[in-house]
Amino acid sequence: MKRHPDPRFRLFWKALAGLLAGLLLLAPLSAALRFPPWGTALAAAGLSAAFAGAVYRWVLVPLESSRNEEMEKEYAGDILKKQAELDALQSQINPHFLYNTLDSIRGQALAEGVEDIAGMTEALSTFFRYSISNRSHVVTLEEELENVRNYFMIQQFRFNNRFHLQTQPFSRELLESCRLPKLTLQPILENAILHGMEGKMGAGTISIRAEAAKSRTVLVISDDGAGMSEGTLLRLQSRLRGEEPVELRRAKGSGIALPNVSRRIKLLFGEAYGLRVMSTLGLGTDVEISLPPCAEAAHDG
Repeated sequence: MKRHPDPRFRLFWKALAGLLAGLLLLAPLSAALRFPPWGTALAAAGLSAAFAGAVYRWVLVPLESSRNEEMEKEYAGDILKKQAELDALQSQINPHFLYNTLDSIRGQALAEGVEDIAGMTEALSTFFRYSISNRSHVVTLEEELENVRNYFMIQQFRFNNRFHLQTQPFSRELLESCRLPKLTLQPILENAILHGMEGKMGAGTISIRAEAAKSRTVLVISDDGAGMSEGTLLRLQSRLRGEEPVELRRAKGSGIALPNVSRRIKLLFGEAYGLRVMSTLGLGTDVEISLPPCAEAAHDG
């Protein structure tokens, strides 16, 4: 029979052989020494316990440790596979072809005197450049705000200028020194439009401001939309605290955008930072983005 290459199994068979040999020698030895029956049973029990201990120490524990290591390797492999699939999808989008096409549409719109379409096309092109071509994981607040303005311009065309975006005049120091994960603000605005503003009757406003706080910088995105019920808010807050699993696949109404943004912030900066949400049904929603301290979070003037 072919011997197993794993040394743990060799130790197992040695321990088993030792136990069997001990049991075979135990009967004649106990008879020769005139051990009582209970003594023989006690000795057999001792050998069995020793054998069980050897199996647990040299076989079961290493096998369990090996199984955990294999699970970790399998999980890491799945992550790498998903990242490779994402990179493959991104590589299929030829940025030059995309931007050239959008520039051609913009040029044709300008030639026809349709400035609205030209403006929307330019905003879309800039948004794609930021999302696809910019490979940075961490960007400045100024870059994020510029991307948000382009995104909001596109949404203005979709909703016929029903909504307004207000941003406080941030200081130049804060714009340049405050850093956050790329695409932090845009998913929050998208969530506000889809869940808070889209069903709202009449006009609505989304505002972005910074607030000074001890040992951190807090950005606040507020809307005067539909708000959330108490149950919906409690479930969202539970997800933000990591108490409920968040699916990687995104579907409309799944509510995973904000937990994913918060998780990216925590991964980059630590558990002390992330998102906090306050909402009142019928009045609107506030989303606080807690970041490491930047410059003084005060506006000019």
